[in-house]
Amino acid sequence: MRKIKIFLGQPYIADFFRYEEKVQEPGAESHEKSNAILLVTNMVLDWDSLEPTYGGGERYLYEFGRLLSLLGFNVSIVQPANVDKVEIKDYCGHKVILFPHQKCEAGFSTGFNEKVYELAKYYGKVVYFLPEVAAPLVAENSIVISHGIWFDHANYPDAGFRTAIWCDLLKCALTQPDYLVSCDTNTLNFIRCLWPKKSNGLHYIPNFYDPALFFPDKQKRNSKRLTILFPRRAQINRGSKIF
Repeated sequence: MRKIKIFLGQPYIADFFRYEEKVQEPGAESHEKSNAILLVTNMVLDWDSLEPTYGGGERYLYEFGRLLSLLGFNVSIVQPANVDKVEIKDYCGHKVILFPHQKCEAGFSTGFNEKVYELAKYYGKVVYFLPEVAAPLVAENSIVISHGIWFDHANYPDAGFRTAIWCDLLKCALTQPDYLVSCDTNTLNFIRCLWPKKSNGLHYIPNFYDPALFFPDKQKRNSKRLTILFPRRAQINRGSKIF
């Protein structure tokens, strides 16, 4: 319950999840728009096999969706995939809407973003689970979640690093949603520096863990041997070279 209080105890959250309207989503039964929340991500189901994938972002979405469901909200997930037409699948009890893979520009899923914008009118709130899917069109009543600085490198030559369109899309994704939630303060300081008017919509919520599962075993601790943890993917963008 402590984690729920941290996230939902803010006054803005109580106001954010409120609407009164019935809508008919294509191919679905009518539902209360006030209760319907759309979670936008790049992948919880593998693009080819359509089987569940596993990672930090997927766990974040799973726990967030589970929390919203426990609070009585109707949760749907939308993502791109290598499908020929729109398909509906299941992920841990949540409906997953699969859109055929669309065009990308400067590292942002712009084609998929446009399809999500059309779909968003059937939902009271939209949560973009990474900024790369939140530009150039941002739905009303939306939150974008940042999992850390990912745009300070030119490791992908086709990503259009620091081109004019890249800068425009980055600004859109980080400033146009109603609120931005970040797991680190570096991202928030970056936004405050470039776009100070956005400061009131920024919120810091660090990543979580279960202390009942992850804790040092004092009985097995060896004071003569040093153990170092690298709690990220071992790739250059996550600091593996520095490590």
